[in-house]
Amino acid sequence: MDEKLEKVVIRNGVATFTFKDGTTDSRAYSSPKHGTKWSEESKDKMSRSMKKKWRERLGKESNNDSSINK
Repeated sequence: MDEKLEKVVIRNGVATFTFKDGTTDSRAYSSPKHGTKWSEESKDKMSRSMKKKWRERLGKESNNDSSINK
């Protein structure tokens, strides 16, 4: 097919194939999704875990005197 195909353009969910003889063919196109969708339980668990890590990290690194009233 490469010997017949001149170019392919994907725009706004449509793939347009242009052939060397001047004809075109357009078809609907959607990008494949990568990975596995997270469950609500998994998202909640990760959210809690990341919040805990950030609280620990900020507690140790907070040395900017922002908590002192001047």
